[in-house]
Amino acid sequence: MDGCSHLFFERISFDLIGFWKDRQIGFSLIETFANYFSPGWYKQDIVILTRLGKLQRKAVTIHHNIMDKASGKVMVRGYEKRVCMDARDPNNFKAMEIPDDLCRLFRQAM
Repeated sequence: MDGCSHLFFERISFDLIGFWKDRQIGFSLIETFANYFSPGWYKQDIVILTRLGKLQRKAVTIHHNIMDKASGKVMVRGYEKRVCMDARDPNNFKAMEIPDDLCRLFRQAM
């Protein structure tokens, strides 16, 4: 699911690498959950639907549905929660409020 979120961030022009390099802000994965309903196979064609869930002061929840492309059957349903991190001091990361401009990007994608 982590990879799904990275692709989603790219799609909504949310530049995680740029925020890290330019502003020392990261979005660390702090919680994940998944329900598996059916197995997947190597090279199976799938569709992944990702949407933003809850936007909090310091965190965002992202939901994923992974489906078999041919049947549309949901194989996995899950979510992840990411916290906004102040990474200016590499020895002491700490949670911070999501900056207003980044909140706007999230809200536009909701």
